[in-house]
Amino acid sequence: MKKENIVLLILITLISFAGAGYYASNLNEDTSLQRWVFFDLGDTIINTKKSGNYHYYEGSLEYIHALKGMGIHVAIISNIPESFGETYEQKIATLKEYVRAHWNDSVEFDWSVFEKIYIPMSNDELKPAPYIFNKALDETGRYPSLYISESLKEVEAARQLGLAGFHFKEGTLNKAKLIKKNIYIHLDEIIDYIDNNSHL
Repeated sequence: MKKENIVLLILITLISFAGAGYYASNLNEDTSLQRWVFFDLGDTIINTKKSGNYHYYEGSLEYIHALKGMGIHVAIISNIPESFGETYEQKIATLKEYVRAHWNDSVEFDWSVFEKIYIPMSNDELKPAPYIFNKALDETGRYPSLYISESLKEVEAARQLGLAGFHFKEGTLNKAKLIKKNIYIHLDEIIDYIDNNSHL
């Protein structure tokens, strides 16, 4: 075999191995890809329209459990008053007590299903300001992410930062009847929704 042919064969072999390695590394990246869904709390997961009658929206807890079962990470990004405490721990304790004091559901509110809870430390950080969204993204790794809220302003602010956004709607009144809608993204569509609409 000529020297030139041997060199060519070696080059082809090296390129083939390099290509296989590149494919394998990309495959590993795809299979380990994280996705996050950040929920607003009031009037998105729980109905807070009436004091003393806070309760889960129908199917909201089951929906969150289903997301976790799909390997999707779930967290809360919620506005609270600056007066809830001086430290993060104090603010979280006040928030939990506030929800408990107004809770009226046969099922207790389950904080443990959320991996993280993001709250503003000052009124300047209240959504739709970008601070708390960026904090959540920085801490979770800026993976493809979705923000769900009943506040269109907050959803639009999240979209401007690269998150996919979904405007939660409880339902619409039509001829004096509440027409129930799929208030969250269908589970069989959510991964595509996140991947196609998140630009992080």
